[in-house]
Amino acid sequence: MAFINTPSTSADLNNDIAIINGTAGTYSITIVGTLTETVDSDVINNAGATVNITGTGGGTLNGNNQFWGLFVNAGTVNVTNLTLLNDAAIGGAGG
Repeated sequence: MAFINTPSTSADLNNDIAIINGTAGTYSITIVGTLTETVDSDVINNAGATVNITGTGGGTLNGNNQFWGLFVNAGTVNVTNLTLLNDAAIGGAGG
């Protein structure tokens, strides 16, 4: 399974990531303009997935000084022409 999608909200992005995490394949996500996060994005966690994330029209993923932007645990993720702005890594035990 593969798809090309253009999320406009955090919920849309998390829905896309849920699909990616469920099935191996190649996926394309395009961020048009600015997507300002209202929650942390889900973790991309599928070793069998290749995800191409592209920004167009000033594509920006804005963490709003509260959220982490993108988090990849497994899989191949290529990010092109996308600005990651105001992301925050808050919490955790450190080390």
